[in-house]
Amino acid sequence: MEGARRRVPFSSKELLVYKGPGPQVQTRARAFGAPGRKTASPAPPLIRTKGDARVIERRGSRDRIGRLGATLALGGLLALSVAGCTGDISARGNEPTAERLSQIEPGRQSRAEVAALLGTPSTTAMFDDETWYYISAQTHQSGLSEREELKRRVIAIAFGPDGRVSDVQELGLDDGHDVDVVSRETPTLGNELSVVEQFLGNLGRFQGSGGNGLETEIPGL
Repeated sequence: MEGARRRVPFSSKELLVYKGPGPQVQTRARAFGAPGRKTASPAPPLIRTKGDARVIERRGSRDRIGRLGATLALGGLLALSVAGCTGDISARGNEPTAERLSQIEPGRQSRAEVAALLGTPSTTAMFDDETWYYISAQTHQSGLSEREELKRRVIAIAFGPDGRVSDVQELGLDDGHDVDVVSRETPTLGNELSVVEQFLGNLGRFQGSGGNGLETEIPGL
């Protein structure tokens, strides 16, 4: 029959088609090709949706935050380690300068003149006011360790019956042994200095305003 259509055999192949965002749904489609000809199936295209982009962006943000947190933590540890190595160094008491101390001469200055040069003493002799003590110390503390005394200095100035300087002695950290003697006229000064050793550990008490030590009422000033 002329009006009848001829049915031509076609070979076919199946393709995997990915539709839409979210779960990928596989459907089968029939593609037509030349009879008897085999063709390779193309690889399915990789399709990124807006949802995928948001997931990737969130993951990138979490990674950046994690790296930033690790950097800050490392910086904090380094700062603590540096602070622990450096420690805290503090000075206590009243330490006269070498220039002012060199002006004190036995037989020359009165109590008022010594106070004008060196300031108020940290303390006076326990039995009378014939000896003035200028006490200072430098301590160091690192981390949680106990505070360590690095430097200690005690200047003892004795006055004679005439009210003028009769002796000047200086003690250091070596447990109260004399390290410098300006004059050797007062025999009782050494005994009084041994008493000073007993309260050197309490230098925190001998702090006054203006860096001049504890303000003490001293007769004659």
